[in-house]
Formats: sequence, structure tokens, C-alpha cells
Amino acid sequence: MTQPQPQPQPQPSPAAAYPLPRADHDPRFTHSLVFDIADVLTEHGYPHPAHTDWTDLMLALFRFIYQPPQPQPATTPAERPQRP
Repeated sequence: MTQPQPQPQPQPSPAAAYPLPRADHDPRFTHSLVFDIADVLTEHGYPHPAHTDWTDLMLALFRFIYQPPQPQPATTPAERPQRP
């Protein structure tokens, strides 16, 4: 008589490193970082960014690295500051 084989236990997936919590200012996120990423893309055969590509690349990189902004709590009319 054969004994049942133990079932392998599923391994938990490692936690993702990104996105990071959004900070007011991160000195690592610079134009130089974006230029370096553009150079790597070019080295891998992609066209070098031009014109508005730079803004698009910067935004894509920013959205990858940082979490979306936290929604601000809604205010009721009574909580809004009154205009003089």
C-alpha cells in the first residue's frame, strides 16, 4: 500500500519594492535620472527621446516609482472657509 505524498505548500510571493510612498521632495528624482534612463533605452535600440518625450518619460518614471497621491477628505460647505 502506498502512502499519499504530501502536497507542496505554496510559497508566498515576495512583496513588490515599488511603488514607494510619495514624498514631498526626493533628491534622487532628478533630470539626470531621466537622462540616464533615456540613455539605457537608447543603448537597447530604442529611439532617443525628443521634444515632449522627455516629459512623458519623466511622468512614467514618477508614476512607476511613487504611489498615487492620497485623496484629500471631502469637505462639507460648513467646513469650507467663508470668503469675506
